Amino acid sequence: MAAWRRRMKSLHGKSVYKRRAPGECINARFRNWGLRQFTVRGREKVLTVLRWFALANNVLAGHRLLAQAA
Repeated sequence: MAAWRRRMKSLHGKSVYKRRAPGECINARFRNWGLRQFTVRGREKVLTVLRWFALANNVLAGHRLLAQAA
């Protein structure tokens, strides 16, 4: 843990985390919404489930941004 903290304090570690943070946020949100394991089989069905989650995320983000603008 101490080695990880040292890496994250370095400039390189900060730049890596900065690029990685948006994806981690989305993954955490999807897990909170119950996407831990796919209940469908096949690439097309899995991609469909992911697209539904992405659409829900985008709709909620749009509502949040509209509320902030008002």
